[in-house]
Amino acid sequence: MRRARWWSVGFVLAFVTMNSCGPEPVYDRDIGVQAVSVKPGALSGTFGIYSVASTLVSVPLLGDQDGGGVNYLLVRRTYNKDGDYYEQRSQLCGGYNFEVSGVRNGPPSEVYQLVPESEDERLEVNHERGTYSATGLLQLWGLRGLEDPHLTTLPKNATQATKSPFKEMIYDMDEDGKQGVTALVRGLVSGKVYFIQRRKISFQGVTLGEDRSVGLAEASYEMVFLGDTIRLWDPGTGGVQSHPDPKMSWFEEVRLPDDADCEALLSAVETGKLQGKRPF
Repeated sequence: MRRARWWSVGFVLAFVTMNSCGPEPVYDRDIGVQAVSVKPGALSGTFGIYSVASTLVSVPLLGDQDGGGVNYLLVRRTYNKDGDYYEQRSQLCGGYNFEVSGVRNGPPSEVYQLVPESEDERLEVNHERGTYSATGLLQLWGLRGLEDPHLTTLPKNATQATKSPFKEMIYDMDEDGKQGVTALVRGLVSGKVYFIQRRKISFQGVTLGEDRSVGLAEASYEMVFLGDTIRLWDPGTGGVQSHPDPKMSWFEEVRLPDDADCEALLSAVETGKLQGKRPF
C-alpha cells in the first residue's frame, strides 16, 4: 500500500508539472535568434531604437544601387494590462542617409528632431514566447493638419502641391523660407532639394530580456519633390524599392533611463550602447 501511494503522488506531481509549463520562447528562424521570455509589463519605460532601412535605388546608366538610411528613435512606452499590449510614442532624434553612387543627400542632423512626435503606436508582445511586433510608427516631414495622418491622400507632384487642399497640408518645417523640408545634396552633384514625406515603420522581432529587443524593420514612404537648385538633375528620376534581403533592414532596441531625452539617445549611439551593427 505504501508503494502504491508513492506512485500516485509521483504521477500527480508529474502531471501538474507537465501542465503548468507555458509556451517556450521562440527561435526566430528569419533572423536566427533565440527569444528570451519576459514578464507582462516588463517592456514599459524608455528605450532607444537604432533602425536601418535598406533599399535599392535605380540610378540612370548605373542600374540598381544600395541605398537607405538610419533612424535613431526615442520611445516611451506604457503597458495596457487590460488589453495585454503596450501603448507607445516615439520621437525621431537623428539619422542619416547612405551614400549612393558618390552622392549623399538628406537634411541637416538637427532637422530630424523637428519631425512631430509619433503618438498612436502599439507594441504587441507574447511575453512567454518572446515575440515582438510594433506598428503605427509615423513620420510626417513638412506635413501637418492631415485629417487622417496615415491615410489622407497626398499631392502627386509639385504642381498639385500648390493647390488646395494640398497646399494647406504643407509647411516650412525647418523654417528656412522654403515649403516642406530642405535636403542637402553633396558629392558628384551638389545643391538643395525641397520635399515632403510620409514615412511608416513597423518592427517584427524577439525580446532578449526586459532591456533589449532585436528584429527586422519595414519602412514605406510617400515622397513628393517640391523643387531643387540642381540643374540638369531630376530628383524624381529612377525609383526606390525595398532591399530584396529582408535582413538588411533591421532594428535594435535598448533600455534607457526613464528621463532620457534625444541627447541621451545620441550619446548611447556614440558610446556604442546602441552599436549600429546588425545584431544577427
